[in-house]
Amino acid sequence: MCTCPPRGISPAVGLLPDGLVGLGRIPRQLAAHAAGHLFVLMALVDRDNVTGGESTVYSVEKQPLTSFTLTEPRELVFVNDERVFHGVSPVLQDDSSCPVHRDVLVITYRHRA
Repeated sequence: MCTCPPRGISPAVGLLPDGLVGLGRIPRQLAAHAAGHLFVLMALVDRDNVTGGESTVYSVEKQPLTSFTLTEPRELVFVNDERVFHGVSPVLQDDSSCPVHRDVLVITYRHRA
């Protein structure tokens, strides 16, 4: 029986950007990559019953520069997408009897010529 407080949200499985379904799977887009924008802002909206989701920023040679996990709402990371690569580890469900979610707002900026 789930001992987590009810949140009114129950997406235990989500559709990932490359069509993979399920938690603990990492889509190709979330491995070390540059998104092709000038800047990328990633802000945590909320997460519950989640482990993983560790973000890593890499040099252009793909050497890790720093790693961190966004754990509190409104925490964010802002990267110059032309100078670094970035990625995130798989997101796993802590307690299988409770709903799980990790909501991240991603805002990109691309300079118009």
